Amino acid sequence: MGAYSFTDNAIRDLDSICDLIAIDNPDAASNLFDDIREQCMRVARFPFSGKKYGQIKPNLRGFIVKSYIIFYMVEGENILIIRVVNGYRDLADVFDAN
Repeated sequence: MGAYSFTDNAIRDLDSICDLIAIDNPDAASNLFDDIREQCMRVARFPFSGKKYGQIKPNLRGFIVKSYIIFYMVEGENILIIRVVNGYRDLADVFDAN
């Protein structure tokens, strides 16, 4: 069974998102965090199940949790979460900044 880990950028993304949501609704922030981690576990079991985003970055994949896209790359039997991004953002700009 595969495992997952987060890059520093993905941790910052998730912290920022949850901090912003927690201002108005701490329970919603906690639930989103839990939902993302649970889905990461599922995808780690089937790492090639995510949608391909090769047009943004080679070998990039992603899956959606609520209105967020969790971008990852497959590394052996594991996945590395690269970014956690609101799906309404200009995705090319997110990755051009890296």
